[in-house]
Amino acid sequence: MSNLDILNDRRDCNIIKSIRFETNFNDEHFSCSLNIELCSDDHTPEDSIHIMCLGVSDLRIEELGGGVSQLGHLIVDDIRDRQWDRLNYHVYELEDEVISFYCREVVCK
Repeated sequence: MSNLDILNDRRDCNIIKSIRFETNFNDEHFSCSLNIELCSDDHTPEDSIHIMCLGVSDLRIEELGGGVSQLGHLIVDDIRDRQWDRLNYHVYELEDEVISFYCREVVCK
């Protein structure tokens, strides 16, 4: 987990600018990654934060689109004490559960 303080420091960045899901076919486990870019204002989308999640599993996305899509409060829970194979974090949106997934690593910048 790297630079997650950015999520707390930039709570104003809650508008989804982009979401990209990819499967790595060169990895023996066919690991998946999810890249989310959030911005603070639809008029200034260059003011954004990037969240890169590696080893994504059990991705669930609900009720996005049809205009500006927002995430209320994104939570990253450290679940390493559960000792799940290659899953260290549970990432989810707290208010409406718009997005939820597990992953191996989370990097914010």
